Amino acid sequence: MPKVLVAFLAGFVVAVPLTFWLLKKVRIKSKVRHFQVSLAVGLPTALFVFLLQTTFVVPVVVITVTVSLLVVALELTLRRLVAESPDRKVTFEAGENGTLVPFEDARAAAGTYPYDYMTKEFWSEMKEFTRSRSSQKDVYKKSQDSPKKLSRNSYKMHSTISFKGENHSMLSGVRTTTDSSPVSSTRSISIIGGSTVFCDEVPDDLTIASFIQRFFNAE
Repeated sequence: MPKVLVAFLAGFVVAVPLTFWLLKKVRIKSKVRHFQVSLAVGLPTALFVFLLQTTFVVPVVVITVTVSLLVVALELTLRRLVAESPDRKVTFEAGENGTLVPFEDARAAAGTYPYDYMTKEFWSEMKEFTRSRSSQKDVYKKSQDSPKKLSRNSYKMHSTISFKGENHSMLSGVRTTTDSSPVSSTRSISIIGGSTVFCDEVPDDLTIASFIQRFFNAE
């Protein structure tokens, strides 16, 4: 009986932290999955520890190799399931955005709605878009005589920024809105805000302004 208790305790100690680490890597938070994987890892581990306390040396070696292969197969399977899921999500740490994280994290965060736009080319252009804006701001800042003068002209600084790419473009500080309104329009809507309004991490046709433009066009 003591051998059995030692074996199960060892299985629990090994399986639980290993499961948390493994499922965190593949971004699975389901408690049911944690339980299932803990059993899948813990029970063979317990059996392994139990057999170590006996004279069955060959079975112990066989089980060790088998469990190792099972763990590797399990992780590869979980990674494949997560990669194929259209609902995969990534939560960035405070202060991070798509230009500061690895491409795979940015692609996972983008998901597949409304289409899988997050390609290597898009990601590279997004980073170049950010760098270009920063460098254009620096040029403007150097042209100002004093910090006080710069603070008064913050709007003017942004209005000097332009960029033209396949997915990102802006002219005189204004992000491009696709599906432009009919020539007969007599009114316009200005949308002002921070990064969540600017929509840095999506192409021009998926910005908030472009969606609103299409809604109005449909009416």
